[in-house]
Amino acid sequence: MNPDEWKNDPRLAGMDPVKLQYIEKIAAQISARSKSELLPALLSLQADARKNYITFTDQETALLISIITSGMPPDEKKKVEMLHFFAKKLAARSS
Repeated sequence: MNPDEWKNDPRLAGMDPVKLQYIEKIAAQISARSKSELLPALLSLQADARKNYITFTDQETALLISIITSGMPPDEKKKVEMLHFFAKKLAARSS
């Protein structure tokens, strides 16, 4: 899959341009990370979004996860989904 193919996703239509820019930032940063750096990167991006008052709906978060996991084998996708689950739980504790 082309790394930028996600930009054609119809779920992006009508999304806030600030959120779209943030999604591009996330996609670029995540693609440059190793598997071991993924959780810290997700946590850092989540904290940065919160600091900049950027929040994503559950549907937008699902889109982010699909972007992050595009082209991954099913077992790797499961790992990322689990990391997201844990990151969400950790973020809820810190707020």
